[in-house]
Amino acid sequence: MDLGIYLWLFLLPWQARWIVRPGELYGTYWEYGTYSIYASEVLLVMILLLLAVHWQGRGQARELAVSFWQALLLPKINLTKLVVGLLFWLLLANSWSQDVHLSLYRWGQLLMGVAGVVWLTVRRISWQRIASILVAAGILQGWLALTQFLDQQVVGSAWLGMSAQRPDVYGVSVIQAGLNRWLRAYGSLPHPNILGGFLTFTLLLAWRLLMVVEPASQAAAGWIQKRLKLFSFALAAAIFFLMSGILLSFSRASWIAVAWSAAGLGFYTIFFQKKLVAAYIKILLLLILPTLVWFTLYPLPFLTRLQGQEVLERQSIAERQLSYYDTVDISKNFWLYGSGFGTYTKVLAAANPDRPLSLNQPVHNGWLLVLAEWGIVGLGILILLFWFIWQKSKDKFFTFLILSSLALLLFFDHWWLSLVFGNTFLFLLLIINLTWPKSLSGKP
Repeated sequence: MDLGIYLWLFLLPWQARWIVRPGELYGTYWEYGTYSIYASEVLLVMILLLLAVHWQGRGQARELAVSFWQALLLPKINLTKLVVGLLFWLLLANSWSQDVHLSLYRWGQLLMGVAGVVWLTVRRISWQRIASILVAAGILQGWLALTQFLDQQVVGSAWLGMSAQRPDVYGVSVIQAGLNRWLRAYGSLPHPNILGGFLTFTLLLAWRLLMVVEPASQAAAGWIQKRLKLFSFALAAAIFFLMSGILLSFSRASWIAVAWSAAGLGFYTIFFQKKLVAAYIKILLLLILPTLVWFTLYPLPFLTRLQGQEVLERQSIAERQLSYYDTVDISKNFWLYGSGFGTYTKVLAAANPDRPLSLNQPVHNGWLLVLAEWGIVGLGILILLFWFIWQKSKDKFFTFLILSSLALLLFFDHWWLSLVFGNTFLFLLLIINLTWPKSLSGKP
């Protein structure tokens, strides 16, 4: 069954789904109101059912239930209380949701994703395995990004959950400078920003693996040293592909997060962990190399994205500003209890019936979206969850690196809360910080 959960982790970025009921609002297709069953969800349910039968057969189900209730009855704050408290609040919020059925559907999806992540902690899957699987998934996404940008198209496949994308089609994410249009890489995900966010954190995990493997390979001998050096080489190749994918997604938020993380890692190694400086220099070179390669080959789209002066760039910034104004208006009415999980765009469309539905998008700020849909209580629990994870992690620095980068990307994007993949990946990134056995310094 461990093999099944590994497969689930690897397939998380693939969005193959069966659309049970297409969403419709004011006669227009409504993605955020669409009811779908994802292939990864089907796989996860099968794994959890098999696991339940296995535990029941070995008499472990009762032990787990007792442990669960003991954790809830403990006087101190713990992970069980926070996760159950958030799920209970969101379930309770269905009673005043602006769309009860949609909120209940989104709650069920969140519950499944959280169950999969909690399963990893119950089974005590090592962080090395989790990180290695996610990095492997990231390598494939990075390779897809590279080929999509070079071919300037995304080949559609219903079985893989990929929609066909071409730069000459309206609505496709592109970089435009004058008459030139370049397709932003999607990978297998619905938007380039999502690809950039996913690859950012697989890149951070690859860094941590390399900073553990590199010193170990120097200290080892014989076949163990050869094995570690081979793994180190594979990680170096992975970092190249991951960084290429981040660059070709043209996600400015991901670029900022990578720069922030690289600067933080450099500060940490130079001033506190000088024995890891050689590994950091290797990582830095592996970041600089693909940056120089792609910027040299295609300078104009990168300059266009950085300067933000072209028509599409100004339009994107204007739409983000409009979404902030919309959130202020919505939050005035729903800041206390929230409008209900997944209902933001419906509430926004009702407040702006004359506006095209394509402009009624979730606010590009996950924290504000949580406030609008989950209310101040939901936002408080999420912030408390961040704080608790940092407090309980055995590697304070790397946990800070992941949590700060996650908080940063939440500030720029909504997909962490508005999409199923984002919900699961968010909790996965939080929980993985509790699996570090010790810090990079070697101190437990």
